[in-house]
Amino acid sequence: MLWPWGSPESFIERVAFDWDFVRDWTNAPFLVRSDNARFLRSRDLLHDDMAQRERDYLVWDDETKRLLPAALKSKSAALSASHVVATKSGDIWCRTALDLYRDAVAPFDPDTVERLTGVAPTTFAAFAQAVNVDVKKFFLEPDFTVKVAGADLKGKAKLDV
Repeated sequence: MLWPWGSPESFIERVAFDWDFVRDWTNAPFLVRSDNARFLRSRDLLHDDMAQRERDYLVWDDETKRLLPAALKSKSAALSASHVVATKSGDIWCRTALDLYRDAVAPFDPDTVERLTGVAPTTFAAFAQAVNVDVKKFFLEPDFTVKVAGADLKGKAKLDV
């Protein structure tokens, strides 16, 4: 997927995201199983310590150094992590959704995106700079508008992630 601002990798690296917002309101910290590319859930665990929360998605908590249900909204949930987890299917390597996304978009540097879309990297850079004003407002407030290259981009954008 090519985001409308070009290179997602450069957008991730250049824009000063509100990482608390990303951690708390997206699936970025959720762990993804390497064997089936599904989110790791508590029901998958070999040791059913979280039986009452069997459908919870899991995150790696950097502070406690253990798995936690994402619903707990831990302030120390890792946005970048990889761990081998003992599951009912055996030991499975898991990584955060954000790490997998970064890997998926890595080939789309600004020059590649320009070749595929015909839009110059400078246009994408202007958009990223404009959105950087307040990413949280852009995605949550329906009346928030960003003007880029003469076009009004309305807030509460829907992302295909």
